[in-house]
Amino acid sequence: MNLLLKVSSMRSRKSTISTSISLCISYQSYLFCIVLKLAMAKFSKELRNFLVSTGRPEIRTGRQAAQYLRKIPASPFYISAGHILAFRYGLSTVIALIVSTGRGNGLFISTRHNPLVTVFRLEGVSDVILKEIVKSLYRNPRLASYRKVVGTLRAILGKDRFRTFNLRKMSGIHQVELKRDMRVAGKK
Repeated sequence: MNLLLKVSSMRSRKSTISTSISLCISYQSYLFCIVLKLAMAKFSKELRNFLVSTGRPEIRTGRQAAQYLRKIPASPFYISAGHILAFRYGLSTVIALIVSTGRGNGLFISTRHNPLVTVFRLEGVSDVILKEIVKSLYRNPRLASYRKVVGTLRAILGKDRFRTFNLRKMSGIHQVELKRDMRVAGKK
């Protein structure tokens, strides 16, 4: 009986790195093979730049970025005002601060029965503005409210930054965990 183990990696068009493990056993004249495919997330350049902008210049690779991200399911139980999410929506990567509205704590059901997440998009925002937003609104559901921040954030970020996203169309949802160390937004 011979045993062959092969591990290979390849990139697909969908920005994921696929690792396959082939386990082949030859017994008498038969060859039995089991192939396991494991998909690992490849974090986008936008997400790495976002994390660097929040005070993490040491992030150079997706593996270093992964320590600040927590994969969450597309469920209303994990959506809360004040959290920052990174997710795929169609072909684009979105990094956004969840804000509550009068209809819910960052998530509400539309008249067509779709769960909608209300956010301000944060990708491409300057470092100084981003650090102030993180310092004052991150993990602060009382202040991360549409009524309290709409005027200020629309003036600073622009009108097109407030969006609602259909939770059912969001994929690869990660919650950004910025307070793992005390160097967030200029703190020491």
